[in-house]
Amino acid sequence: MKCPGGVVDSDVEQLNATFGRPGAVSFAEHELGGPVAQLVTAHASAIVAIHGAHVLSFLPKEGREVLWMSPQARIAPGQGIRGGIPVCWPWFATHASDTSKPDHGFVRKAPWRVVRSAAENGSAEIELTFAAMGEYAALWPGKAELKVVVSLSDRLRVELATQNLGDATIELTEALHTYFAIGNIADVTVRGLEGRSYRDKLQDYAVITQQGAITFAGEVDRIYEDTLDDVVIEDPGHGRKIRVAKAGSTSTVVWNPWIEKSQRLSDMPAQGYLGMVCVETANAGGDVVTLEPRDTHRLTTVLSVEPL
Repeated sequence: MKCPGGVVDSDVEQLNATFGRPGAVSFAEHELGGPVAQLVTAHASAIVAIHGAHVLSFLPKEGREVLWMSPQARIAPGQGIRGGIPVCWPWFATHASDTSKPDHGFVRKAPWRVVRSAAENGSAEIELTFAAMGEYAALWPGKAELKVVVSLSDRLRVELATQNLGDATIELTEALHTYFAIGNIADVTVRGLEGRSYRDKLQDYAVITQQGAITFAGEVDRIYEDTLDDVVIEDPGHGRKIRVAKAGSTSTVVWNPWIEKSQRLSDMPAQGYLGMVCVETANAGGDVVTLEPRDTHRLTTVLSVEPL
């Protein structure tokens, strides 16, 4: 059963009355400090914060949590949330010409609106929207409507759609900046990017070819180019593989801050790097999205878990 969009705010009671689906979609105040949507199917559960349209949890019924969250993360106005799946838009990382603008854009730090929910065919779904115009003109000159659709079955699917509502062409970079929970970063192997070129942010964006699978013995911050295939995180500590499939993207970001960077991040514990790795479905580096007026671009990531 689907529910059409309507005017809603962050009131949990109103959200439940308008968009709740018994046994599949419900809303509650989260311990991090804001309202969230809770999705449940026969195979898994997920939690989505209204703030930032930010996925906080993906938990298979017979398994461990897939997403890593910093124990210091909080939901607060004007702040990002460390962990889960932040939505980076309309630029990835530091703004290219104005470093005073917020890293990874502004939509991850702002409230979104719930406009639809669904529970059918063994899945649960929620849709949130964001109007990138008006009060945000000082940060970004375009006019766009964003939609994030989070769909849960035995896997998690997150789609970020951008429609250009202005009269001029817009260009943007973006990412679904996914933090994965792992046993120990020193034991993890990332496969699927062998032979691909990457821009190494730690070496002034030098272009390097990946030799073999990715392993970790220090900080890694790379934008892999011309990537379409699935990426698989092999995590022996948790006895599983995490598969990352995607669409609307030809770049993949792989990141672990390691020791020194973790110590510089105020919302990350000093040892946090040991239990996380980011494999991000992105349009980043030279993978720039160009949208003509009224055109729409969709960036999609699909997460699933397999035994190792």
